[in-house]
Amino acid sequence: MPRNRIQELLAELRSELQEAKGLGADARAHLAEVLDEVGASVEQTAGAAAAGAESGAERLRERVEETAARFDEEHPRVASTLRAVLEGLNSLGI
Repeated sequence: MPRNRIQELLAELRSELQEAKGLGADARAHLAEVLDEVGASVEQTAGAAAAGAESGAERLRERVEETAARFDEEHPRVASTLRAVLEGLNSLGI
């Protein structure tokens, strides 16, 4: 998946975050933080891999998957989009 497609998915998630009803402040903050981490990680892939990037990438993938699972029941569209982002991260080697 191209890097720009992941950026599009992140923008979609940010939009959904603004429109989501019944989403508590903690959940919003958590999702916003994860989106920021993913965005930063995607930007970093444009450069050379840094030392420790492998373990950081693994933690990020786990965090995205945990966040998707958290939103599965009440916000399945958000969860689905997060999983698409995860696929994109995997395709970039993140």
